[in-house]
Amino acid sequence: MTTGPEHSPAQPAPSADTSSGRGAEFSSSQEGHALRYAATIDLNEQNTSQTQMILLTGRDRKVLEVGPAMGDMTRVLSERGCRVTGLEIDPVAARIAEQFCERMIVGNIEQMDLDEVFGEERFDVILFSDVLEHLVDPAAVLAKVRGLLAEGGTVCASIPNVAHGSVRLKLLEGEFRYREKGLLDSTHLRFFDRAGVEEMFAAAGYAVTEWRHIDVGIFANEFELREQDYPHELIEAINASPDSLTYQFVLKAEPAPEGSLKPVVRPTEQPASARKMLEPLWQADLRAWELKEQTHRLQGKLQERDAELDGAKRAIGLLEGRLAGLQHAHDMVVNRINYRLWMKVVGYIDAIAPWGTRRRRLILLPGYALRILLDKGPKGFLLHMVRVWQWAPGLLRRAMDPSAAPAQHRYKVWEDLYVLSPELVKAMKRKLKTFDYKPQISIVLPVYNPEPEWLRAAIDSVTGQIYSKWELCIADDGSTRQDVKDTLKEYEGSDPRIKITYLPANKGITAASQAALDLATGEFVGFLGHDDELKPHALYQVIKLLNERRDLDFIYSDLDHKDLDGILRDPFRKPDWSPDFLKSCNYVTHFSVFRKAVLDKVGGFREGYDGSQDWDLTLRVTEVTDRIGHVRTPLYTWRQVPNSIAHSDATKPWAHDAARRALADALARQGVKGRVEDGPYAGYYRIRYEIQGEPKVSIIIPTRDRADLLKTCIDSIRRLSTYRNYEIVVVDNDSSDPVALDYLNTFGGRVIRHPGEFNFSKIINFAAEHVDGEYLLLLNNDTEVITPDWIEAMLEHAQRPEVGAVGARLLFPDGRAQHEGVIVGPGDGLAGNIDFEGYFGIGRCIHNASAVTAACMMTRAEVFKGLGGFDEDLVVAYNDVDYCLRAGDKGFLILYTPYAVLRHDEAATRGYGDDNTGKSHPVADEEFFRTRWKGYIDPFDPPSLKIDLPPVPSI
Repeated sequence: MTTGPEHSPAQPAPSADTSSGRGAEFSSSQEGHALRYAATIDLNEQNTSQTQMILLTGRDRKVLEVGPAMGDMTRVLSERGCRVTGLEIDPVAARIAEQFCERMIVGNIEQMDLDEVFGEERFDVILFSDVLEHLVDPAAVLAKVRGLLAEGGTVCASIPNVAHGSVRLKLLEGEFRYREKGLLDSTHLRFFDRAGVEEMFAAAGYAVTEWRHIDVGIFANEFELREQDYPHELIEAINASPDSLTYQFVLKAEPAPEGSLKPVVRPTEQPASARKMLEPLWQADLRAWELKEQTHRLQGKLQERDAELDGAKRAIGLLEGRLAGLQHAHDMVVNRINYRLWMKVVGYIDAIAPWGTRRRRLILLPGYALRILLDKGPKGFLLHMVRVWQWAPGLLRRAMDPSAAPAQHRYKVWEDLYVLSPELVKAMKRKLKTFDYKPQISIVLPVYNPEPEWLRAAIDSVTGQIYSKWELCIADDGSTRQDVKDTLKEYEGSDPRIKITYLPANKGITAASQAALDLATGEFVGFLGHDDELKPHALYQVIKLLNERRDLDFIYSDLDHKDLDGILRDPFRKPDWSPDFLKSCNYVTHFSVFRKAVLDKVGGFREGYDGSQDWDLTLRVTEVTDRIGHVRTPLYTWRQVPNSIAHSDATKPWAHDAARRALADALARQGVKGRVEDGPYAGYYRIRYEIQGEPKVSIIIPTRDRADLLKTCIDSIRRLSTYRNYEIVVVDNDSSDPVALDYLNTFGGRVIRHPGEFNFSKIINFAAEHVDGEYLLLLNNDTEVITPDWIEAMLEHAQRPEVGAVGARLLFPDGRAQHEGVIVGPGDGLAGNIDFEGYFGIGRCIHNASAVTAACMMTRAEVFKGLGGFDEDLVVAYNDVDYCLRAGDKGFLILYTPYAVLRHDEAATRGYGDDNTGKSHPVADEEFFRTRWKGYIDPFDPPSLKIDLPPVPSI
């Protein structure tokens, strides 16, 4: 378990020029100060902490150096004949320092079992150089290392206080504040004065035998502060502070004889004297420095925005010039009489022989013949045309193939052939007569100044429904266009099922929608936009589903889009009910049908949510009912017009404000602590759930050999993870490689052995029995953490009682998405990771899934135990998917989050399968999985993900 901050190296890498014993100087120029420091140690300079430390250690000693950083002192000690062992928490620094010492151990001294790591090994000197101020409990560490001292051994420590150069500079600049754990930042936890140091060493059982003070003044020797860079009063205040704050301590201590030291209370906080001395300095200038920093940041942002604006203006100018040229060329073409005649011919052909009909191919037969003539010549043409039996069938087949149509027409051809052909429409009408349940559906249509032709198309899409038991409830929201009012008057009275109310003034879409809803008398209510259209079979498909599941309270369908040229495109195949996806974006949108009694129960629309009024309504409805159905075919056409969300999510910023409030309200109603943040795209959001307490997370990593992979994995966890209460448990399955065995013995974490034949399920179950974390985080050894808050991103959902397992976003080493959830069904009933490839933003949003991969999966220990862990009949593959599906059967949600991101070199340790068949997984696992989950239909699989044509719906 990691409980403390990691120690960052304090110095840069050594300079190449060390022949003189004095290192080259590195400079760091920043606004407001100049900082210089030596990169190597000068043994001739008596007034440096490094020199004093070396003088206290003596020559030819066996030294344990805790926190060697980049190895400057290690190098000098080794050159003077000391045998140095390094113990460093930062693996990057350790790789540099290890060249100067006999042995390097990477780990956190506060976590590791020193007896397990060092055994009977003892040291003459244990060296702490600028380390103790970084530890959570330095007195405990000092007590812990006392057993590593050889007889007559000593501890030597350098303890910087406020004169610690880099810290003091940051303090002057106002960058350090009191934080949750540290006085200055997440690594500098305390300042020391002499009394506090003596108390700390006494508490750990030591007697200080030698003190050395190093008068660093105000950055003497190593640091230079230009007076003009800081207020004169501030420098004077520092210079006038007591000696205990202007000195750096170097001390030598040895274990005290039994009974020679009186027990003292170990200090756990900053000594009051030092805190009292610092307070006036901080408080006097804190606000001034904050304002200065804010001003600098704002000025920088303004400059960046100005530069971006200038660049955008130039780009717009260039684009406007190109657009003008293209428009001129376009006008020249379309104004030519031959072009106008040709377009009339094309329009006539489209009317009498639409794409996808045999007539289309017959009419274009001359063009086909001309191509043959040009390709094969007259003789070849005659020979080819005579063989009618060869080319005619293929020509007719292609006439009925949507893929033969131009790309922009392909989807419409598919719909005309396989969804709404005259034969299929007749079949639907016949099927409709067999339905026992035929409730009335009220269509709510708020109207405000649409194009009359679009409004007409919307109304006609309702009057042209195959299912006839409907009513159309229209509320005009004070339209100012006379042609819109004339269009409404035209329909008023034309059909008794059409009801129209006129609001005296424009009150917004929420008020208009509610006014239309007030007209509704049907048992169910659907919603339609004034520039959108329903498919002719929309209500039929809703009624068909209601006859199959009469208890449904809420039904939504897939949709497609229509551009300004009238071309249908971009069908959106939605997943089945996904409550977490709904909290990421309003994926259900249109066509949505609600039981009116449920709408009345939640109070209909709420004022103040214009632009997201339907999302707010859906959130409230789905809090009172879980009887939700999904029609898996597009029933609604969303017109992509200017100023519509379908055209651009950025056109209605006020709608996004309403959406955030709707989501926040939903959390408040459910009594859930969390906050709403913007998501990856406009109109997408992230719910950040508040983590309750700081529960322990046991990270279980199975491994065999391949120390390189395991080290990369563990180093990334320790280097990046911001969550602290975790333990790393490596489960070793018969590693034999000496490098791997050495790493397992020295990496500083916990190792449990599981020998015998490889069985992934058994390994995980065995590990789960031997850890005590409230949460299990299963992790492959071939992964590497990318996002620092990856544990929190998973834990915030795993803590929810309704969630059974949480998966992360995994990337291939080349950056491509490798896992955005698991889909069950591909490969003749098997399962596989999915990359949504940006499909409607699903992969970049929190959403529910049937399963997630155990390459990185978090689950509550109690859920794992309750489900009996992984099924050990699944030796290599599908055990994680099987676990998730069993959790789903018990009512748990399975969830994917894109905010925990890792690299995954899939199957790098063992390859794909152990049966030497060349298959991706063992045959026995595949057969077991297929048998157990035969007939499973993945509710979260968009069937049209990889193709532009959805599957054919049933009638």
